[in-house]
Amino acid sequence: IFLCAAIYFFFIYLIIHQLLGIKVDITVAVGALFISIFAAFSFQPILKLLKRTTNKIFYKNYYETEIFLAQLTRIMAQKIVLSDMTATILELLIKTMCLTKGAFLIIEEKGKPDFFGFGYDKSEFNTKSFEEFIINHLKSKPIIFDELKENSIKKTCRDFDISIAIPIKVKNILVAILFLGPKMSGEIYNSQDINFLNIFASEAGIAIQNAKSYEQIRKFNISLEKKVEERTAELQKSQKNELAKAQDIAHLKDEFVFIASHELRTPVTAIKGFLSMVTESPEKLPDDVRENLSYMSAASDHLSQLINDLLEISRSDAGKMDISTHTADIVPIMKAIIMEVTPQATKDNIKINFVNPPPTLQAMVDDKKIKEVFMNLLSNAIKYNRKEGSVDVTLSGEKKEVIIEVKDNGYGIPKDQQERIFQKFFRASNERTGDVLGTGLGLFITRMLVEKMGGKIGFTSIENKGTSFKVNLLKGK
Repeated sequence: IFLCAAIYFFFIYLIIHQLLGIKVDITVAVGALFISIFAAFSFQPILKLLKRTTNKIFYKNYYETEIFLAQLTRIMAQKIVLSDMTATILELLIKTMCLTKGAFLIIEEKGKPDFFGFGYDKSEFNTKSFEEFIINHLKSKPIIFDELKENSIKKTCRDFDISIAIPIKVKNILVAILFLGPKMSGEIYNSQDINFLNIFASEAGIAIQNAKSYEQIRKFNISLEKKVEERTAELQKSQKNELAKAQDIAHLKDEFVFIASHELRTPVTAIKGFLSMVTESPEKLPDDVRENLSYMSAASDHLSQLINDLLEISRSDAGKMDISTHTADIVPIMKAIIMEVTPQATKDNIKINFVNPPPTLQAMVDDKKIKEVFMNLLSNAIKYNRKEGSVDVTLSGEKKEVIIEVKDNGYGIPKDQQERIFQKFFRASNERTGDVLGTGLGLFITRMLVEKMGGKIGFTSIENKGTSFKVNLLKGK
């Protein structure tokens, strides 16, 4: 910009001074040069500020594509309930792009499509004519109202107040359709809007498909639980042999969770493998792509952890969990665990202190399960800690017990949530930890493992000051 301004200045000065013969004070000329440079540099920031300021007045739907796409990707990574995810996405789309209405039509293999929308009448989308419109025109490519010639397709879009319709596919299979209404400003959808929506549609397909799978499992699980409750009520009035039937249904439920979780491992492993391949050379990827891949990787890790936790609980409920305790030195085990979680702590400048460990301390443990217990406790102490916080690990021995304490100075657990901390799927949260991903099963599994090894676990916590977990194990012989 400086070079361009200097060239303009030179030629204008040459024309005025040499050709027209007008004398120009060099001080005034140089001042004008620097004012021009300042104007050139400040134009874009001032323009952006004016666009943001007048957005609510003129509905000019000013947005930055990369930031907007990152926000939507974060929603798809964090929310797995289909109705919640689609509602949140539509709210953000309508608000950011200043639209009058929007809707998702979720395609089902059998039965009528599910409808989630704002501003549209659900009953209009259930008509036979609209089903034919989808079958004939919306399986191949997007429909943009302002680019259509006057024909039956454009008439249908006008009748239903559809400005743009984008099919959302996974491996060429239609899973949903995104319908958007006119803009509040009355302007047409521009190339930025269309390019952005096409990119979003390619990401949304996988998220919607995963949410649909989760919804099917959840409904099936609810159905099985309802059958168990109904059968139990009947058995209270009938003979004892009928109780076996209810137990069979309960076993079927547990078996279903186990099989479903086990089968989900294969696609999740494949997803993680492809993500690692893509991210092997991150310097070759644009910043926005790297950011989106990081959200996808976090969501994949979250789903993988959920599956592993469900398998752990299913094995325990089925009596198939093998725990074999023996006398072992707990000191080197704790040192190895601390070393493994140190890289995770280093990212947030959190210091882990192994406070005055004894040379040796014998405890009755299962090597693999005790590692799982303290990996979970230390990971929680890091995740729910403040930046540049600390975690203290202490060991002590009494006559019959070994006591291991993991203490952090993080955000703590709200007092009204502490009673439920070891329950299945419960996650304590406050304003500062709401974005931390988790399955809500870690502490439930931790207590289960500690108790199966003959120990016990407890905690104390003060909000905004920290949390301390104590694990009491039987002393080794």
